[in-house]
This record gives sequence, C-alpha cells and structure tokens, in this order.
Amino acid sequence: RNLELIDLDDELAKRIGVSRRWRGFKTPFLSSIGAKIAFDVDSRRHYIWLPVFIRGKLKGNILAQIKKPTSKEIPSYLNSPGTWSLKYGLFPFDSAIACMKSHGLSSLVVVEGPRDALRLLSLGYPAVSMLGTHSWTDTKSRMIEMSGVDRVIVMLDGDKAGRQATRFLRTGKRTPTAEPTIRPLPEFFETKIVRLWNLDVDPDHSEDKYDPGNLPEDVLLSILRKTVK
Repeated sequence: RNLELIDLDDELAKRIGVSRRWRGFKTPFLSSIGAKIAFDVDSRRHYIWLPVFIRGKLKGNILAQIKKPTSKEIPSYLNSPGTWSLKYGLFPFDSAIACMKSHGLSSLVVVEGPRDALRLLSLGYPAVSMLGTHSWTDTKSRMIEMSGVDRVIVMLDGDKAGRQATRFLRTGKRTPTAEPTIRPLPEFFETKIVRLWNLDVDPDHSEDKYDPGNLPEDVLLSILRKTVK
C-alpha cells in the first residue's frame, strides 16, 4: 500500500472526525502508542495506522477503519502484508511491556483484537492483541518470556472462535484430537484462563458482547484486579 502518514493532531483529523477520540480512545493516548492517520493514496481512503513495535523496531502495522463497519463482510482491521504477524504480531507489545514494568507487575493479558488490547491498556493494564485466533507461535511465547513476564492471562472472545483459540493456547492443539503444533502457554508461564463465555452479565446478551472490548467496565475491572499481578 502507498500510505501517507499524518499526525493525529493535524488539521485533517478534525475533518475526518478523529481530532479528540477514535472509537472511544482519546487521541493523546493513541499518539502515545504511535498511532497516526494513514491516507491510502491508491484507494483515497483514510485509516488509523497502528504500529507494531518489538523492542523499538517496527515489525508491521495495522490499518483500522475510521468507523466500525456496519457489515461483517468488511474487516475492521487490515494487517500489513507479510508473515510478520505470525512471528511478531503482538499489539502494542512495547507499550504493554512498558506498562507492566511501570506498575511493578509480571503479568500480561492476551486478547484477540487491537481494540481489546487498547481498552485494557487505557485502563492501566498491560495487554496485547494476538492479531487473529490462529496467530500464535513459540516465537511469540519466547518474546513475552524474555520481556520478564511470568504470568499470562488469556482473555479471548466468548464466541466459538474465541473458545477454540483459548484451547489452542492452553493445549497447543487445533482440535482436541490433533497433535500439538505449538508449545502450550503453561509450558512457558503460569497461565490463567478467563472464560468470558461463562459470564452471566446480561440475560439478553449476544456472544459479541462477551469480549474485553464490550464488557461493562465494572465487570472488566473486577476480572483484571483479580487476575493481573
């Protein structure tokens, strides 16, 4: 993609509606993790550009839609091309590790989507998005381990894909009868599994509400205070 990157405090931000907030996040917070506005020269579209820094090096980026798509056929996020997301796709890794260390913690929360990770980080809890329910390798586990993490809290979405991905991280198996394709997280860390699908927050709930990005804040904070150490 042919992208032009523009700071979030640019005059353009006001014209496209992200001068103060984007999907609930204040722009100074977004700027602190390196986010910018991206203008795709070819499609003439604007996105929020979310960088993935690993120990100060840019490994890839995510393009986020300015507004949440009304159709599930339109992806909310587009990863930059290449295999980087399988090896290094933990967003926002450097910011999450810095948050962890600044609070004297040794725990890291693993979630699915970029917005989930941003929500936890904005609340002061270190979290990374795994960038897809199938996107995990032993390299990611080692990166986290080498950054001083002793405890990983797995908090994936409450839908079918999230439950399957939780099992994958816990056992290393894609299906219950398959051979492991990764070393399971408990071989690297003390591992806590948060099963959001077991919550009974709203009797009229849909599975889509049972993710870290949409849970009521009091419920989410109650979980985080009990698990993040």
